[in-house]
Amino acid sequence: MSNQTSKDTVPIERLLRAEDVAKVLNVSRTQAYRLMRESLPVVRFGGATVRVRLSDLESFIASHVQGGEE
Repeated sequence: MSNQTSKDTVPIERLLRAEDVAKVLNVSRTQAYRLMRESLPVVRFGGATVRVRLSDLESFIASHVQGGEE
């Protein structure tokens, strides 16, 4: 068994399901899956299971803000 140091650990953050992404973005679950397939970085495990890190969704939203600047 290896002894991990703090620099070897990965911070754990919430992983969102497609339903969660859809609620945050106010889109359909189908659209959330499409974004997860085409635009959003995802975490894949267990075959077909995909999740989105909360920080990646926040970055995605921030990068798609348009207008409002004067």
